[in-house]
Amino acid sequence: MLAGGCGRDDTVVGEQFPPDASGDAGVVHCTGDLSGVGAGDFQVSLSVTTQQPGLVALVNQRKECTPSVFWDVRMNSGLLFVEVDDVANYTAIDDAGPTINDGRAHAVTVRRIAGVLSVSVDGVDASAQASLASLDALAPLAIGTDPCVQSTDGTVAFSGTIAAVCVAPL
Repeated sequence: MLAGGCGRDDTVVGEQFPPDASGDAGVVHCTGDLSGVGAGDFQVSLSVTTQQPGLVALVNQRKECTPSVFWDVRMNSGLLFVEVDDVANYTAIDDAGPTINDGRAHAVTVRRIAGVLSVSVDGVDASAQASLASLDALAPLAIGTDPCVQSTDGTVAFSGTIAAVCVAPL
């Protein structure tokens, strides 16, 4: 268990996801870091199991809870809340559903492909919009916590299980 009650059981940083012995076609190489991806393509995927209400930290690379260069995935009343920012270009996808705080495991995928940020839950597209933010040097990957936990926006540390975390430039 991690601080904040976050169980993390199979983070795949530095590995291929999904594992593929037949070659690299369609395989994402999980680096755990989107530093230097610029305005390019990326993917963040994870499995979430919780019944926690409120504004909840899931995964991010964020130094502070103010406009800056970061990406952040949180849950707000069970719906996904995703942000990508470089100060000049901020994108937020909020209330992306269905709800994921029902105590069952849910596969969450956030992708930016050709300047479009999209969110899917359990393989079903939930929301998408343009995202032009350029990501350069970022804070280390954080799971289950967030700099916003110490802020006044009401974000709390995660309680439940976050598994199969894969963060990768595409």
